[in-house]
Amino acid sequence: MAKKDVEELVNELPDGCWLPKKSKVVKHQRKRVSLRRYAWAAVYGQAPAGQEVYPTCGRKHCVNPKHCDLRSSERAEALNFVDPEVSRESLGAVLVDGVRIPAAVYWEIKNHPPASLAALRVKFRMDSSTIFKIRAGLVEAAA
Repeated sequence: MAKKDVEELVNELPDGCWLPKKSKVVKHQRKRVSLRRYAWAAVYGQAPAGQEVYPTCGRKHCVNPKHCDLRSSERAEALNFVDPEVSRESLGAVLVDGVRIPAAVYWEIKNHPPASLAALRVKFRMDSSTIFKIRAGLVEAAA
């Protein structure tokens, strides 16, 4: 596994993000591995068991290891708002400090490139702290 192998599987964007050309999963040593984990291993070595490679750049499909860090599986799930019972489609809204935020707004803010914080504040008429809480996963599902 080499960085050169990974570079053949991704498109590099001007901001440095690497997005998969086709699949987000690759076969390595007869196992299916996420392209993000594969790229991490090519640059930094194998990620420990129980750790997820999590993008920190704000683009959920980015596989550039320089834009990622390792987190425990539980922490990664909390930040991704992943729950087997709650999917992006079924989530109607979230609560941030008791304020109901529609799911579509939540997902757009969560996955928006970080450089455009000012644009998000204007577009959704929210303060920076609310946007930060959404990005950090400090939300709860609204009933």
